[in-house]
Amino acid sequence: MMAIYSMMFILTILIASIGFAIGIPFLIQRYMLKNKFTGTGKWILSILKYSLIIGGISFIIGFVGPIIFAPEANQGPLLGLFITGPVGILIGAAIGSYLGFEKNK
Repeated sequence: MMAIYSMMFILTILIASIGFAIGIPFLIQRYMLKNKFTGTGKWILSILKYSLIIGGISFIIGFVGPIIFAPEANQGPLLGLFITGPVGILIGAAIGSYLGFEKNK
């Protein structure tokens, strides 16, 4: 019975984290577009949006994945903190920079 509650807890945290990782960048985007950011502001907005989305999702996967697949590994969540999160932010910034530059051409 305790295993069911712990899996439900992990699933709830995972769903809420993905919601925050995707929701916050889009709220920032709506605010910046509402205040008429143009040119460089849109490019920076694109970098911010994609780095937060991809970095947040990769952090969640790296943090929660080891908890689910290797619960005996006590340092598993450090993977998300030190490796997948920062790498996801860098990849997201590169993708956002490219897409923002292409949109502003």
